[in-house]
Amino acid sequence: MGKKSKRDDKKSSNEKQIKGQMNQMFNMTEAPLMHFISDFLNKPHNDLFYDSIPCFSEPLILLPLDDYKKDICLKFTLKNINKTDNCRIDNITDLIKHERVREGIGFLFYSIKSVYAALLSKGMVDNKPMLQIKMALDEENWLFYPKFAHELSHRKDFLEASLGQVIKMKQNTSLSPDEINKLNTDFHQLVDDLTALSKEITPEILKLEDDMNASFKDKVKLGIFIEDLHTSLLPSNKNKKNNSTLPTITGNKYEEVA
Repeated sequence: MGKKSKRDDKKSSNEKQIKGQMNQMFNMTEAPLMHFISDFLNKPHNDLFYDSIPCFSEPLILLPLDDYKKDICLKFTLKNINKTDNCRIDNITDLIKHERVREGIGFLFYSIKSVYAALLSKGMVDNKPMLQIKMALDEENWLFYPKFAHELSHRKDFLEASLGQVIKMKQNTSLSPDEINKLNTDFHQLVDDLTALSKEITPEILKLEDDMNASFKDKVKLGIFIEDLHTSLLPSNKNKKNNSTLPTITGNKYEEVA
């Protein structure tokens, strides 16, 4: 058997890192999302999911910030809420000025979207009641809430996201002429698809979305909680690890993710 190349080692390292980050995302958000879906549908979780809800949710912990309290970490958790909590909202509003807090919320949002999609795809016995519902971020009340969207609106969101990625890729100055031509073709196709799709989203569809979302107003939401945590209370492995930068899969900032 031949020797492993540096490229193979790097690939293996990247795969382990991605797997570790995916595990972190599930550990943080799987249980809160399962509790949320159960409460939202008002059904026992045993009837909804193939697996039991995990007993433990791992918090997202940011080690001390340079411009915050000495020896104080920030612990992010997700919990079901049914009413406005001004103290929680004011706390996050005060903290959001810190870039790493914004990145933390961005990572939570990315995790919520990824794990929610996985639960609907493979974790639910019957996912039909949730298929047209996505998790959206309320940046005033700092919570995730269910948002109904018609299948055409889901399609529009997908096309708009794809168009954004193409526009970003077109800014790469090292692209070959063939790559530029391919991106230009994709760009014009996406614009044409979006134009055609917009004509299919009728006022009746928009009213249906408004009515459905109005009916969710008093439904359960998934609140973001951020608490101070002294470094002395950290598990020893987190105490020793330098976590000055938040590990994310996309590398996106909060503003880009949200």
